[in-house]
Order: sequence, then C-alpha cells, then structure tokens
Amino acid sequence: MREIRLIFFAASLLMPSCLLAEPTFQQDVYPLFKESCISCHGPKKQWGGFRADLRSEYLHDAGNGPWVVPGDSNASRLVALLSGDVKTKKSPEKHVLPAANVALIRAWIDSGAK
Repeated sequence: MREIRLIFFAASLLMPSCLLAEPTFQQDVYPLFKESCISCHGPKKQWGGFRADLRSEYLHDAGNGPWVVPGDSNASRLVALLSGDVKTKKSPEKHVLPAANVALIRAWIDSGAK
C-alpha cells in the first residue's frame, strides 16, 4: 500500500500544474467566451441583456434561475445551452461550443465556478 502511495505522489510531481489546478473564470473560461460569445454578449452589445464577460452574470438569477450552479454542472443551464441540449430562439447554432470547451466549462462549474 505504501508503494502505491509513493507512485501516485511521484506521478503528481511530474504532472503539469495546469492539470492539477482547478479552472478559474479569468484564466480558463473567459478566453473561451471571449472567442465565441463576447461579440454578442459583451460590453458593447448585450443580446438578451446578458454579458458573457462578467462572472457575476452566470451566478445571477434573472428569473429562470442562474446560468451556473456552482458545484453542479448538470443543474447549470449554461452547460445545456452550450452543449446544444437547449435551443435559443435566436441563432441556436451559434451557442453550441466544441465538446472540449464544454468539458472545461463543466470542470470550472463542478470545482465551484471560481
């Protein structure tokens, strides 16, 4: 048992720190949104009254519940929208992100959406 713990400890020392760290909005998630969402949901334009550049917007309940439920990506409306499970009235195809991006957003939410 002690040998197994030593192996895992040694492996963790060799892993890049980015694989061990929890994703954050500013460092990991915002760049995805900047690339895909800010042109319609940013400082200059806010379609649907939503700004994708502000973490607080995802946590705010505007009547239908918050877009993000910290710690629970399955209950987060944002994941359903970005994965294509929920369609919007305007440009539903523009809201769907690649699976790898959705996985990163899920990890951010599941780790507390910090």
